[in-house]
Amino acid sequence: PGNLRWMAPEVFTQCTRYSVKADMFSYALCLWELLTGEIPFAHLKPAAAAADMAYHHIRPPIGYSIPKPISA
Repeated sequence: PGNLRWMAPEVFTQCTRYSVKADMFSYALCLWELLTGEIPFAHLKPAAAAADMAYHHIRPPIGYSIPKPISA
């Protein structure tokens, strides 16, 4: 279905069909990457990043480099 690092938690944990919400999650991670210039969870392997998002509800931090109107 896609790269684990950008995969929505529900896609990682369930082998069922997923909704547009999962695509929006992946899109948001892509936007985060563009705004910060960093790869989400670069310190982790892709499977570990997906597991942290799915099972520990970890999300990339909203840093100071992201403009207020976008981070709200």
